[in-house]
Amino acid sequence: MNINNLIEKLLARLARIRTLKYATNALRKVLQAEGIEYVPFGVGNKKTKLPGFYRKVGNTCPPDCPYLGKGCYSEGGPACLQQVRAVDDPDATVASFIVCTILANKYCGDWPSRMFVSGDVCRFGKVDRELVNKLKVAAVALRKHLGMDVVGYGYTHTHDPALLAELEEVGIVILQSDEIGAGCAIVHPHGDIGSLPKADGFRYIKCPSQTTDHVKCANCPICKDARRKGSCVVFDPHGPGKKNLELQYT
Repeated sequence: MNINNLIEKLLARLARIRTLKYATNALRKVLQAEGIEYVPFGVGNKKTKLPGFYRKVGNTCPPDCPYLGKGCYSEGGPACLQQVRAVDDPDATVASFIVCTILANKYCGDWPSRMFVSGDVCRFGKVDRELVNKLKVAAVALRKHLGMDVVGYGYTHTHDPALLAELEEVGIVILQSDEIGAGCAIVHPHGDIGSLPKADGFRYIKCPSQTTDHVKCANCPICKDARRKGSCVVFDPHGPGKKNLELQYT
């Protein structure tokens, strides 16, 4: 897969398309015509309103993820319908990342794409270096073609600060899930934030998409700026498995 040629073909296809819905279908057809495999991607739900891609839950996740089989929102509901169809192929993930980033840039106000709506950066328990390296190459190319700083953002249960710094250098911002601190994201009831450890050198911020109707991921900078601004994002338990969620900070 020639990444620069693919980006140019995708951008050319969008020249006269005005809506995100039609653009998404059009770019999916470009991938199919080029014989490029991809993982499921879409335009987001009512909370996000942002293009993002899905990886299969399980093999791509670190084995110590506290939510596997214990309330992971991608093991049920709409996200599950997508992630179970994903192929375990780095090139397929990269293709969908490129498409989602172009769609977010062109139809969501120059916004980064949502990475890893389901799944993570691993393969059979270890960081998938092939995937990471190919994502980095794609991110550099996307920055060049789209003139963006941050091209994608997401979350990981993999505890590897060096990896997160490596990705951020090329415009991929990944928040550390289930750690408390700047650039982290946790799941905890919004009504019980007072029980969390005292913030020292950072601040807790409730996900505004869960607290106000007019804020969506597609117009909220809190996650992509969390590390730079010293924020720890707090998500209220959500998804079809939230009743089975084992809270980590009680």
